[in-house]
Amino acid sequence: MGRKSKYSAEEKLLILNEVLRNGIHKVITKYKISQKTIRRWSLLYKYQGMPGLQTSHHNQSYSKEFKNSLVEQYQQTDEVLDLFAIKHGLRSQRQLEQWIIRYNESNLKAYTPRKRDSKMSGRKTGFEERLTIIEELIKHDVNYNWAVEKYHISYQQVYGWYQKYRKSGNDPESLRDRRGKAKPEEKWTEVDRLKAENRLLRAQLEKQEMEIAFAKKLTEIRNREVEKFFKQQAIKELNQENGWSISQLCKIADSSRDGYYKWLNRKPSRYHNEQAELEEEHNWTLGYLAMTTQLSFENRLNFTAGLKRITNCMRKHGIRANIRKKKRNRIQRHEEYINDNLLQGQFDRKTKNEVWVTDTTEVAYGEHTLHKVRVHVILDLYGRYALSYNISDTETSSAVIETFNRAFTVEPDAQPMIHTDRGSAYCSSMFNDYLVSKNCIHSMSHPGHPWENSPIERWWNDFKLIWINKHPRPKTLAELEQLVKGAIEYFNTKRAYTSKNGLTAEQFRNQAA
Repeated sequence: MGRKSKYSAEEKLLILNEVLRNGIHKVITKYKISQKTIRRWSLLYKYQGMPGLQTSHHNQSYSKEFKNSLVEQYQQTDEVLDLFAIKHGLRSQRQLEQWIIRYNESNLKAYTPRKRDSKMSGRKTGFEERLTIIEELIKHDVNYNWAVEKYHISYQQVYGWYQKYRKSGNDPESLRDRRGKAKPEEKWTEVDRLKAENRLLRAQLEKQEMEIAFAKKLTEIRNREVEKFFKQQAIKELNQENGWSISQLCKIADSSRDGYYKWLNRKPSRYHNEQAELEEEHNWTLGYLAMTTQLSFENRLNFTAGLKRITNCMRKHGIRANIRKKKRNRIQRHEEYINDNLLQGQFDRKTKNEVWVTDTTEVAYGEHTLHKVRVHVILDLYGRYALSYNISDTETSSAVIETFNRAFTVEPDAQPMIHTDRGSAYCSSMFNDYLVSKNCIHSMSHPGHPWENSPIERWWNDFKLIWINKHPRPKTLAELEQLVKGAIEYFNTKRAYTSKNGLTAEQFRNQAA
């Protein structure tokens, strides 16, 4: 795999030395390199020397045993992912991240090259030899590279033979070389004649289909208010949509191929470029009159252009202003259960039980058969403390209410604001009636705005990246429950955060008691 780097190994080393002399912030500004890249270069040079800074032009092969061993070693250490990966000879943490994910999915495999490795040239073969090669190829799990080395043929040859064999319904006769040996017409059978007639009929039908499609496309393009080059535009679109040849379409359009390609490769004029730049600069809000006024005001052209000329040019090149669509009044169903975002991104709270946030995510378990369940968690925004959790088969109102029952068991006197997304369980009448019975106010994120519930989204990220991916996939539901319980305990009582003054979530929360 060819790779290019902006900096050579020697230049990277000079940059690292400059960091030591002048500080990282000056170097980042000077070379426009991220701090993460500088850290990676530094680790590569420290643990792998100059070879670590050199650009690799080929994929490194690793065995399945090595990958399994490295993942298991990482699960038993507390080292940072990128440091651990580079110390063990990898180029970056990305490789190890992928291995951990596949390890947890029981899908970790040795590297298998996708493209052919052999550059063996082809040679002449007979029918019997081709038949033997395909038979042995099938016995060896269709390993083309093995066949290339075994029989000294090219990759293209063995690949083409096998594809012909499969497409013919495993007919050995498909392996015969019939190039330049068409059957004489006097030896045709009735089946051969019918096949020839069928091919002619298919060609005629395809031509008729192309003519009808071209006429329809021409009418469609004229309705777009494009003033010129209808035929060329129709040829281009039909070629892209259906894969029909340019030569056939040009014949139907009564147009030359040379004229079509001249039109296709024609570069836009400065006049057109100025209009496109103006539209982009003004967020595509300039109509014909506004474009004329703006071009005159900014003096972008060295010639006079009136409204009619600009109108024609904009129509010709399909430049249009965005038009605000008319709003329509629609009846909102179940409006009584759809609430506004009352939290408004105010995630930093001064006391506990002021705001609780909740969400659900999908996790998997199983050794041979994969099973998926939903994990529900409720966080108190004060300290991001996980109050309760629940595991259910699907996201239902009953499962969500059970999670809240467990939270209210921990804090029976709490009457917090509850912030959720707009999942079906949180919009249900059952859940909202439950919150009313607990004297809780319901706040909801807008659709498609996960950042409006970012504390729980960040918690899920840590839950999966730091905890789930660091452990083998649970084999049973009971093992999964123990794993989730361990995660709650870890993030509540063992993980200290700088944002919490170096305390755990539990210690930070207890300050408010």
